[in-house]
Amino acid sequence: MTDYYRVSTDFLLGRNTQTDPRPDWLQPLDPKALPAFYETPVYVWDKGWAFVDAVEKLLRFADGETLLISDVQSVSFLPPS
Repeated sequence: MTDYYRVSTDFLLGRNTQTDPRPDWLQPLDPKALPAFYETPVYVWDKGWAFVDAVEKLLRFADGETLLISDVQSVSFLPPS
């Protein structure tokens, strides 16, 4: 499991004080890579959470708004702290 989730055994057992097991999820994603994350939730820094629609080349927000992937500026897997 540690290899699969890329976390330590201590983290899985609750012995680690580090709260974020994947600091890379906080790093900005290259918007050109978004089509590879089809139906994955991502965080658009100036708009909030969205799902990747790689077929239509859009990000879809819960309120019905859409954004072309080519227009995305800053996006990550988790919101910045």
